[in-house]
Amino acid sequence: MKKLFYCIVVLISLSFTSCNTREYVVTAEHGINVRATPSKKGNVVGKLKYHDEVNVVSIDGDWAKIEYKKKEAYVHTDYISSKFKRILFQILIGLIVGTIFLGMSILAFFSNAASARLKNDGTVDKRYKHAAKRELLEQLMK
Repeated sequence: MKKLFYCIVVLISLSFTSCNTREYVVTAEHGINVRATPSKKGNVVGKLKYHDEVNVVSIDGDWAKIEYKKKEAYVHTDYISSKFKRILFQILIGLIVGTIFLGMSILAFFSNAASARLKNDGTVDKRYKHAAKRELLEQLMK
């Protein structure tokens, strides 16, 4: 159990240190236009593909000022997402799946321990009731 806790702490700390909050990714499946000015009528100076990474200089309203080909340009914020948020979301999904797996493992252990302690008539032999709990605790503490 302690090992699992330490693994979670290490994963979360690595996500914080490896992620710059200026780094964003394109979330629009068909890509987005890069514009010279923060307006839908601004001249299109380029295009970014789905999952391309961009460095955001600043955000003002619905527009993000980005670094594009060593110049400043603009993209609409509806079509980009912070890499930091995406990594946290992936960690959260991993923790949920891990918790479900751990819960299922504990249930399976209890059902196996209980079934091994049944008498021929289907009732639980009370002599082994506390032994099964002790075995589970010993397994979890390893």
